[in-house]
Amino acid sequence: MSKKFQDLDLKHVFLFAAALEDKETCRMILEVLLDMPIPEVTVRAEHSILFASDFRSIRLDIYASDEMQAA
Repeated sequence: MSKKFQDLDLKHVFLFAAALEDKETCRMILEVLLDMPIPEVTVRAEHSILFASDFRSIRLDIYASDEMQAA
């Protein structure tokens, strides 16, 4: 069942990905959620992280890092 765009919220996968892929929108949402200022973020969609030598990994819909982490 499809919904109208006006009825979507951030729990809906389409709107979540669309909103958080934008650097400035992602930064503002994180500031509200974390209740702290965030000067800048780097955003990557569908990012995978390899965490074990036997090739186990996780896939993140959105990966955001602050200016301290983005290298």
